[in-house]
This record gives sequence, C-alpha cells and structure tokens, in this order.
Amino acid sequence: VTLQQTESLLRSTQNELVQAGKLAMLGQMAAGVTHELNQPLAAIRAFADNAVQFMRRGQLPQVEENLEHISGASAHMGKIIAQLKGFARKSGDAIAVVDVAQTVEAAVLLLRNELHQQGVAIEIDVRSPVQVMGDVVRTEQVLINLLRNAIDAVETVEYVADKRVTVIVEHDAGEAVIRIRDSGPGIPDEVAPHLFEPFFTTKPSGKGLGLGLAISSSIVQAMNGRLSAHNLPEGGAEFTVRLPAPAPGL
Repeated sequence: VTLQQTESLLRSTQNELVQAGKLAMLGQMAAGVTHELNQPLAAIRAFADNAVQFMRRGQLPQVEENLEHISGASAHMGKIIAQLKGFARKSGDAIAVVDVAQTVEAAVLLLRNELHQQGVAIEIDVRSPVQVMGDVVRTEQVLINLLRNAIDAVETVEYVADKRVTVIVEHDAGEAVIRIRDSGPGIPDEVAPHLFEPFFTTKPSGKGLGLGLAISSSIVQAMNGRLSAHNLPEGGAEFTVRLPAPAPGL
C-alpha cells in the first residue's frame, strides 16, 4: 500500500466520519424542528393580528408593513426547512458573506412579540460593522437560540425591575464577536459543564428539548468558531460567539 493510497483512505474515512456526525446532528435538529420554527410562526401570528387591527383603522401603510413582515417570516421558515433537508448531503453547504449586525436585527425582529409579552427590553450595540463567511440562516438560528435562552433566563427572575437583554457586536483580534448578555440569575455552577450537551435542560417540561445550545454550538464550530458562556460580575450571564473575520467589513 503506497503513501498516496493511505492518504486517500484516511481522507475517505474522515469524510465518512464527518458525514456520520452530520447525520447524527440531523437527528437532533429534526427532533427540535418545532423549536426552530416556533419563532417565525409566532411572529407571523402577531403580524397578522396587527394587520387586522390596522385594517380596521384604515391605516393601510401599517397593514402593508405587517404583511411584508409576514412574507419575510414565511420565507425564513422555508429556508429553515430547506436547510434541514440539505444538511445531510455530502456536498458542502453554500457559503456567503454574512453581515453580523443585519443578522442580529433579523433575529430580534422574529422575537419582538415575545420580548414585548415578557416585558423584556433589548439593546443592540454595534461597536464595529463585521462580516463573516458562513451560512446566513444557520447563523440566524444560533442568534435566535441564544436570544431565546436569554429571554427565558430573565423571565425566571421576578424581582428584577429592569428585565434586559443586550447584544454587543464588535471586531477583536481577527474575530467577529457577538456577546448576548441578560439580567437573569446567571448560570449555576452545577449546570455550566453541561450547557452545550444535547437534551440537557433545566427548563420546565414543555419549555424546550434541551437542543438549542447544543445545535448552536455545533453550528458555530462548523464555521470554525467558538461558543462560550460565563456569569457577569454584576449579575446575569453572557454567551459569546467568536467567528473568524479578517477585518471589519472584510
């Protein structure tokens, strides 16, 4: 057996292992598909209800705006389903330039109704315009998962007057950095080691399958990035996504 044949066999084996990992991940994503689709579905309902109210008042520009949001959310759901269908393919995923700030805004829009219902204020602090190479839909899924996690954390603390989630976007040492902070109770010491394990959750039954953070971590790793979490000195938790970005705005 020649060295070239050995290298070819190793590459083939590695590809099969990657494919096996993708198929395992697909099983997790399929189990959590309702979790991924719930946000745009809830947004569609809220926008539709708003459109009805504006229609009754004769406020046609606002009706048109809400219908455009419904169209956008529907398209987003279609993209998620297409991603799930295509995730198991051996061919590489389509890579494109992702504007991080725009992706954050799109994720926040889908959660706007939930933020309002829970009385949670959100602040977006774009300190530097950053672009990365990756998949727009999956990047948005990561942000939705992390934002939803932050909202749930803040919701559990009744005595906090200022229920707030902050998203910071910046460029640091060749990386795009997204920090999602919440004013919740923080991460318990016994929970921290298991945060990114599939099906691990501290939420009540019916509030999640424990897949959001595991899926997010896998997506970020596939983009050659890192997802980490820690407690803040002033209270609350911070989840940090780091993705390769050569320079602000590429």
